[in-house]
Amino acid sequence: MSVDIKIIDQIAIITFSKAAAICGIPEAESLISALQNIEHNENIDVVILENVERYGTEWDLVTESQGVGIQNKISNLVAGIDLVSRFRQPVIATANKKTIGPGMELFISADIRLCGGAASFGLQGIKDGLLPLSGAGQRLIRAIGRPSSLRMLLLGELMSSDESVSLGLVSSLSENTSDEALALAKTISSRGPLAIRAAKEALYRGGEMTLSQGLRYELDLTILLQSTSDRSEGVSAFMQKREPDFQGK
Repeated sequence: MSVDIKIIDQIAIITFSKAAAICGIPEAESLISALQNIEHNENIDVVILENVERYGTEWDLVTESQGVGIQNKISNLVAGIDLVSRFRQPVIATANKKTIGPGMELFISADIRLCGGAASFGLQGIKDGLLPLSGAGQRLIRAIGRPSSLRMLLLGELMSSDESVSLGLVSSLSENTSDEALALAKTISSRGPLAIRAAKEALYRGGEMTLSQGLRYELDLTILLQSTSDRSEGVSAFMQKREPDFQGK
């Protein structure tokens, strides 16, 4: 597997340009290195992960020892996926072929998920007596609900692109996922970057709270945004009937 990074305006595109069957420490480190170059870059508003099915179809779990040794190895293997799930910027992922194992776990960690008609999805570790390594089962149940998640996990079935869209695993089906991902990213990037990050935080953190707590948390974020320069620019642009020039301040 090789990872290519391209920056277009305020959008970072990470492309998996060569497929890997086994995802091990080298593959995980390549992903982490790419992400760390972006994570704290204030000029990046959106991240695209292209062709995540190439990230790997199986985890490399060969280790000389069990216990602490295997725990440490799993932590290192999934560190990149964990980082994607905690990104401040919105993350868009695309898949175009059979997406299982590490590729599927990376896919489900993204915020917006696109696929081509030939794509299919599965978590098939149960066939080898394994659960997902990165907590993908917990993300899956929040995306498609308990019945469909249990079916996918317990049977190790593949889900078609059409079914994935209908259940909410995939945001939309596209003939050209690269073009659609870039178009979505450009639209998101044209919004206020502070508001984008606050919206993502409100939905993710608020979703883990009670409704009253989530409402209060979202209101707190809204109040904080009122004091930003971007909010003033948004109001001025609206009054002057022009496009806003957000600076992320």
